[in-house]
Amino acid sequence: MCFFSAIIFAAAQAEVAGSIDLRQIFQSSPVIYSILLFLSLASVSLYVYSLITCRKKELIPQEFVKKSYLLLQKQDHQKLLRLCKSEKHVFSAIVIRGLESKSRGLQAVLHSMESQGKTSLSGFWSRLSILNDIAVISPMFGLLGTILGMFYAFYDTNRSIESIQALFDGLGIAIGTTVAGLIVAISSMIFSAFLKHRLVHILQVIQNESVRLGHLLTPEQEV
Repeated sequence: MCFFSAIIFAAAQAEVAGSIDLRQIFQSSPVIYSILLFLSLASVSLYVYSLITCRKKELIPQEFVKKSYLLLQKQDHQKLLRLCKSEKHVFSAIVIRGLESKSRGLQAVLHSMESQGKTSLSGFWSRLSILNDIAVISPMFGLLGTILGMFYAFYDTNRSIESIQALFDGLGIAIGTTVAGLIVAISSMIFSAFLKHRLVHILQVIQNESVRLGHLLTPEQEV
C-alpha cells in the first residue's frame, strides 16, 4: 500500500510535467522497485496480521479471568486446570504454568508465569523485529537504485546536448527509488511503533493479572 502511494504520487507529478508515466518509472529500476514492492506488501501484511492476532480480548479473555479468580478463591485448582486446558490462549497457558509451580512458592510461581508470558508472546516480538528490519533495509535498496541509475547515466561521458537532456530526465526517474524506499521505511516504523505500544500495554496487563493470580495460588506465602 505504502509503496503504491509512492508510485502514484511520482506518476501524478510526472503527468503534470507530461514526460513520464508509471511504466517509465518502473522500468528505470525494475529489480529495485520489485524488491520495494515485496517489502511494502510484507510490511502491510505483518501489520494487519498483528492487529488481528494481538488483541487484548483474545489474549486475556475477561470471562476466563473472572472464572479463574472464583476457582482460586475456592482453592479448586483441579477445576481451574481443566478450564485452562479447555481454552487455548496466552493467559490460559500462563495460569497452567503457575499451577504447575505453586508447590515451590510465590516467587517460583511469578517467575514461571512471567517466563511463559514472554514465550507465548515471542511470535509478536518477532514480527515487530521484522518490521524494524524492513524499515532499515528499504531506504538502502532505494538509495542503491538511485546510485545505480546515476552510475549508468554518467558512465558514457561522450554525450550530445539532447542526450544530456535525456540524462537529467532519467536521473529524475532514478531518484524515485529513494523516495519509494523512504516511504516504505517510514510506514514500517509507524506500524512497528503502534504495535509495540499495544504489545507493551498487553504485557503490563498480563503481568498485573499474573501477580494477582500468583498470590491467590500461594495464599500460605502471604504475610
